[in-house]
Amino acid sequence: MTDSRRLLKELLDSFLGEFIELFLPEVLEYISKEQLNFLSEEVFTDITAEDKRQKNDLLAQGKWLGKNSNFLIHLAQVRIRDLINFNRRESQTKSSKNYRQLFPERSSLGHPVILIHGFYSDSYALTKVSDYLKNLGKSVYSIDLTPNDGSIPIEDYAEQLSQFINSNFSPQQSLDLVGFSMGGLVCRYYLQRLGGLKRAENLVTVASPHQGTLTAHVTWYDACKQMRPESDFLQDLNSDEYTLNQINCTAIWNPLDFVILPAESSKLLAGNSVMIPCVHHSSVTEDERVFEAIAKALQPPLNRINLDEQQVWPLNN
Repeated sequence: MTDSRRLLKELLDSFLGEFIELFLPEVLEYISKEQLNFLSEEVFTDITAEDKRQKNDLLAQGKWLGKNSNFLIHLAQVRIRDLINFNRRESQTKSSKNYRQLFPERSSLGHPVILIHGFYSDSYALTKVSDYLKNLGKSVYSIDLTPNDGSIPIEDYAEQLSQFINSNFSPQQSLDLVGFSMGGLVCRYYLQRLGGLKRAENLVTVASPHQGTLTAHVTWYDACKQMRPESDFLQDLNSDEYTLNQINCTAIWNPLDFVILPAESSKLLAGNSVMIPCVHHSSVTEDERVFEAIAKALQPPLNRINLDEQQVWPLNN
């Protein structure tokens, strides 16, 4: 370690709380700077296959959202032109991989991301997009809705999502939601009717029938009836769609989708709509262009706004 890096390590060791307050003020609402304690070097040795942590890493214990947590501070020299790829590169370093093996729930970039599958699907179908986001350093969770055949109302699936969130995250934890097909409507009901707008920061829907789909007429299952155009469920949900403008919203839609008919039903008036042609409905869970669009949609910081309940459309074109 060079003298400058050794000095930086010593400064962080002594003044980490002040460093966070000066350079990362948004973190202060989650962390208690008065309760940060640095651990000895031996704590982070012999992680996997007798690998040892790098000498320029710092490991500390403290409180995150009121819970005992561990923090890895990795010091690295980065050229300005390399900053654009810094997050992806650092997420692949040996020290970062070792840390994720020890504390996978605490090693994410940004908010936890929850993936919600669609009709007759499951979390396994979202493995590729999950892996893609994890490789970017994000903490990704998937839920299995049951039964997955649409035989219960979408409201019940949204309750399952709400219970999953309440069981796995503290009330103060902000979240990002990514819903595929019917899963997008499950997300919207959670956000618009179950109080989810208070804690979500980003919503991404992929090939979701926001205005309904004609193919939903092929079955009489409860959720399928709700996905028919102009159903009571969709009319109610769309009556205050503008409330979604309190968070970042992105609707990804496929013009070649022959399951969502018409394909434009996957657009949202709130937020942004992104068109990505895919060969069929289910291919959106395997197309890397879709993964890239999701990752991009999860990046913007949230500037939360309060909307007048009497506000009417159009808010965005």
